[in-house]
Amino acid sequence: MASSPRIVVPPDQTAHTLDWLTGSAAGQLVLERRHRVQQAHRLRCGCQPGGRQPALVIRLLQDHYYIARMPETGHLHARGCPMFSEDSALSGVAEYAGALRYRGEVAEVKVGFALHAAVAPAAGRGGRVRAGDTVRRGSMGLAGLLSLLWTHSELHTWTPGTVRPWVRVRSSLLEAAARIYLDKRCLADRLCVQGGAGQPWLPPAPGADADWGAYRLLLFKVGSMARTPLGGAYLKTSGGEAVLAPKAVLSAWMTSYPRVAPFLEARGSGRASVVCLALAHWKLVRGAPCLTVLQGALMLTNWRAIPVESTYELQIADLLVEQERRFMKPMRYDAAVDAVFPDFVLSDAGEGGVPLEVYGISGNAQYEARKRQKRAWYQAQGQCFWEWTPPAPVPPLPGKVL
Repeated sequence: MASSPRIVVPPDQTAHTLDWLTGSAAGQLVLERRHRVQQAHRLRCGCQPGGRQPALVIRLLQDHYYIARMPETGHLHARGCPMFSEDSALSGVAEYAGALRYRGEVAEVKVGFALHAAVAPAAGRGGRVRAGDTVRRGSMGLAGLLSLLWTHSELHTWTPGTVRPWVRVRSSLLEAAARIYLDKRCLADRLCVQGGAGQPWLPPAPGADADWGAYRLLLFKVGSMARTPLGGAYLKTSGGEAVLAPKAVLSAWMTSYPRVAPFLEARGSGRASVVCLALAHWKLVRGAPCLTVLQGALMLTNWRAIPVESTYELQIADLLVEQERRFMKPMRYDAAVDAVFPDFVLSDAGEGGVPLEVYGISGNAQYEARKRQKRAWYQAQGQCFWEWTPPAPVPPLPGKVL
């Protein structure tokens, strides 16, 4: 279990434990006073005695003050500190140098899709630009935004003892959305996240004289899919609401998400969920208003909302949860298929973590080349790693380092 680090409070550099500051009345008074001046005088984390002290941010949520790490600083904390997270270089977010920047704890994102029918995406911002071995993107698509939401919500990480029903997933996503801006608009004002059973969450249908051109972002778990005679499909959320995916959208999903698409067709597995982030608008279908998808991104997760990219990864994610291991899933974002990241990083198996590789494809020359590339890189770095090539039995996982 992560210990409570000492938090250094300016201006007199007094040190208090994280638990005392966030869990006691006296600590809350200290945070209240520092909250007003934190832009000039940041709290610092003392998780590495004699080493660096990463800056922290104070957040006020429902009349209670909390302490969080600054964006992109999680890897600067000591492993075992509750503020620790893996380096963003272990994910596809590094490609977004031209599309993502931070102002304090707020992420500002340039997106490659419009939020209104009358507004087109700005020209020249999309696509990939390769400089040497580095790819840079000028805008972020829906797949990247879905990964960003999951990362900022820390839903790509797992710590033993975590309780994660959908109501907590939703709360984490909405809190993250409040700190993300899409072209100067707060994402929380445009995002509708599926609620609990019987909890309204979809935007209301516009009236006859209202603006039908406004787009909304919907985030939901797909419960089932029913094909339409025109080649599209009605997606029923796990809460029972229906959203129409036209033929063009459905075809794009089948091409872009070949490992996720089979789960759309055959729902009912308690082990996996399909999460959809859709850009949608109200449209008259057979004379009745219907929420219709313009474009969308899909993500497969296990029952604890941890993203996975295949049934084999699903098996390992479930195994890690069952064995009470601490780990993270590097997020791909919009990264190209040839981008190389670990499938998982086991965080409790030593300093720096141990990469876990799941090789689920055989007989593909490009995939075999990527496998050799990964092995060569790990060996050149002297990095211990774990690998599994199905259908062989799953090897024992690296042991915990206490």
